[in-house]
Amino acid sequence: MYAMNKKIFSAIVIFTGTVVGAGIFGIPYVVASIGFFPGVIYLIILGAVLCVVMLTYGEITLRTKKFHQSAGYAHKYLGKWGKLAMSFSLIFGIYGALLAYMIGIGDFLFTLLGDYLGGSPILYSTIFFIMGSAAIMFGLGMVIKMEKGMFLLLLVAAMLIFILGFSKVDLNNFTTLNLANIFLPFGVILFAYSGFSAIPDMSRVLDGSKKNLKKAIIIGTVIVVIVYLAFTFIIVGISGKDTSEEAIVGLKGILGSKIVIIGAIFGILAMATSFLTLGLALKEVYNYDYGVDKTLAWVLTCFIPFILLILGLSSFIDVLGIVGSLTGGISSILILAMHKKAQKSGDRKPEYSLELSKSVIYLLYIIFILGIIYQIYYLFLK
Repeated sequence: MYAMNKKIFSAIVIFTGTVVGAGIFGIPYVVASIGFFPGVIYLIILGAVLCVVMLTYGEITLRTKKFHQSAGYAHKYLGKWGKLAMSFSLIFGIYGALLAYMIGIGDFLFTLLGDYLGGSPILYSTIFFIMGSAAIMFGLGMVIKMEKGMFLLLLVAAMLIFILGFSKVDLNNFTTLNLANIFLPFGVILFAYSGFSAIPDMSRVLDGSKKNLKKAIIIGTVIVVIVYLAFTFIIVGISGKDTSEEAIVGLKGILGSKIVIIGAIFGILAMATSFLTLGLALKEVYNYDYGVDKTLAWVLTCFIPFILLILGLSSFIDVLGIVGSLTGGISSILILAMHKKAQKSGDRKPEYSLELSKSVIYLLYIIFILGIIYQIYYLFLK
């Protein structure tokens, strides 16, 4: 019993640690942009939608004898086109995440050091890029272990902000409403909930008790939703319409510099470890999967997002939005399509099975497709 509970706990930690990341810092801004209560509805509905998609992905892993990652499952059940589409989604998503981390870390570093050293957020992003890309070049496998620790520290920082900031909450900040921005939160929240890579690892951790995968996914989703709701409540309650794109920065004039420094430091550490983990993973994809020379793989991994930053793509929210909509949308659509095929041609009896009606599946397709269309419109035609 103890071993089983330990496995479930480990699976939940993998899920929450993978899902909760840079996206949490963007949620308060987009929620404040439309109003707190519509934002809460967004968080709950998209949390439920992504939970369904995660559960279907979990069933796919249970219906397949051989262990894969998402591109491998896509190739098995959808063929070459599925693998190509999933690979595009993964690579595009990693590039977008790397860019978002550089932007976020630059803003946080400027908040910490700008008053003393001057400079600009992009300058600090560049400094981090130099250090982070050097670490990716030489390879730092230990960052994978560090990331789990940083997730726990991030939760501690969020709890400190909640406790110390609760008395500063102004209920009037919850009454604003701006439905003109009603579609703005979609991509950012979808980014914040995306953590598909956790599912195969959860299934592997639960070896011998895979029947608990469904429970672990549901519990993990509930924890993530609660964390996001609590963090958004405190940030929007304190900052209101003045909520900054990275949430923490806008608290400086209200909570004082000490708590903002704590939040910024942990935000930097959380994003930095994720930057290194994803950067190392993408470099290995180029090197091992596509046979690209190690040096060229490093250049392709690190310099493409940096060039985008220098070219002016420096809005934290815009990057989270487009990456969340495209990567989250495409991956979710492919997973739903794989689920249907896996139920017909899987080579293993699963520990659980979801029966989704055609109307539900089509509704989910429509949600993700409309989200992609809107985000493209918002970025290029606004």
